[in-house]
Amino acid sequence: MTESAAPPAPIKVRDSVSIARLHGMACIDCGAVHGRLSPAGDVELYGRRWPVVACRAHISRYMSPPDRTTAPPARGLDQEGGS
Repeated sequence: MTESAAPPAPIKVRDSVSIARLHGMACIDCGAVHGRLSPAGDVELYGRRWPVVACRAHISRYMSPPDRTTAPPARGLDQEGGS
């Protein structure tokens, strides 16, 4: 019997996040709404998981490292004084 892989750990956030970012309409990192936005993973907030996106400048932060928990935090989301 083959074990199924566990889903990747969600991106951690401590500060409030705009509804546009939670709904995948803006980059989770910088809030950009123009240009190409690519799937970046999920954020766990308010008791549920939200699929989020990132712009070209920030998508590399969220691309499949061996352990997603080692990815750098999104600017303003996992730091003091965020947006």
